[in-house]
Amino acid sequence: MKITASEVKHVLSQKHSQDFFLTEVKNGSTWMGKELAIMDALAIKKSWTKPCLTGYEIKVSRADFMNDEKWPLYKDLCHRFYFACPKGLILPEELPDDVGLVWINEDKKPYTRKKAKFRDIQMSADMFYYIILSRLNNQEHPFFSSKREFFEQYLLDKEQRRTLGWKVGTKMAVELAELDRQVQDFQRQKERMDMNQERFESFLKVMKKHGLNAHRFNAEEELDKALSTTVPPNFIRDLETIQSASMRLNEMIKNPELLEGK
Repeated sequence: MKITASEVKHVLSQKHSQDFFLTEVKNGSTWMGKELAIMDALAIKKSWTKPCLTGYEIKVSRADFMNDEKWPLYKDLCHRFYFACPKGLILPEELPDDVGLVWINEDKKPYTRKKAKFRDIQMSADMFYYIILSRLNNQEHPFFSSKREFFEQYLLDKEQRRTLGWKVGTKMAVELAELDRQVQDFQRQKERMDMNQERFESFLKVMKKHGLNAHRFNAEEELDKALSTTVPPNFIRDLETIQSASMRLNEMIKNPELLEGK
C-alpha cells in the first residue's frame, strides 16, 4: 500500500505528541540561496535543561533518496537526525552511523529501525527566529498553512478516494464482462469443434461403406475420383480386377507354353 509524505508527517506528529512538532522548517531566510535547508519535520522537546531537536527527512520514493544531496545540511540543525520512510524503502546499512531510520509500517505505525546518535550541536538562532516569525501558531493542522488549505485538501482527498473507488469498480466490471465474453466464445468454439468431429466421423463411415479408406495417403484422390463418376468405386475396382484376369487368361490361351511352364 502506497504511503504519502503527508501520511508520514501525520504518523510522526503522533509519535511526537508531547513535543512541539513542525513541518517544512527552514534554517533561516529564503534569501540564503544554496545554504537554505528545509527539513521535512522537526520535533522540539519541551525541556529547558535537556533540549533535543529531532529532525526528519521524509522519503516515499527510492529515486528521491538516491538523488538527494542536501540532507547532510540538516544534521547540523538537530541533535538527532532521522530518515522516515515506508518500511523497507531505505535500509539501515545505507546510512551513516549517526543517522537514524524510522520505518512506517503497513498499519501506519512508526517503528524505529535504527536509533540516531545524539550530537551536541549549537542550536541555530536563525532557525528559531524563522519558527517564531512564521510557525509560532501551532493551533492549526500542522501540515497546512491555513484552515482553508486543510479543508481543500480534505475535499480533494475525498474526491480522489471516490474517483479511485469508481475507477476500480468500473475496471473490475469491464474485466469481468470481458472474461464472460471469452468464456462464451470458448464454449461456442467447443460446440462447433464437437459438431465438426461428429460430422467427420460420419464422413469416415460413409467413405468406408463405399470402399474408400480415409487413412490412405491418396485418400483425397480416391474420394475425388469416386465423386466424379456415377459408378460405385467397388464396381470399378472389381471390373478392373476381372479385366486383368481376363487378359491374363487370354494370354495363356494364346501361349500354351505358359500353361506348361505353370
